[in-house]
Amino acid sequence: MTGGLPGAAGPDAARIAHRAAERAGRLPMWVVYGPGTREYPGSFVARLWAALPEPTPTGTVLLGPSLEAVRAQVPPGCVRLGRQPGDAHEIVETWL
Repeated sequence: MTGGLPGAAGPDAARIAHRAAERAGRLPMWVVYGPGTREYPGSFVARLWAALPEPTPTGTVLLGPSLEAVRAQVPPGCVRLGRQPGDAHEIVETWL
């Protein structure tokens, strides 16, 4: 869902950004945040991070009105990791 919001990508753009991170030798991670973020209030957000050597957030985000809507946009083949004890409170899950 792009919704015309700045930085929002659709599933096709997400797959392209995911593959680009892989080709660059980075580990793509989709970090899913609950609907309380300052940038996108009311929307669930999955932001692409490029890990290795250091985790770095990218400008690629997926938006949806529900967790299920965001999950449906995560590139195929990713594996969901539940929330970890050290995660910031707004993080719902991470996909690798």
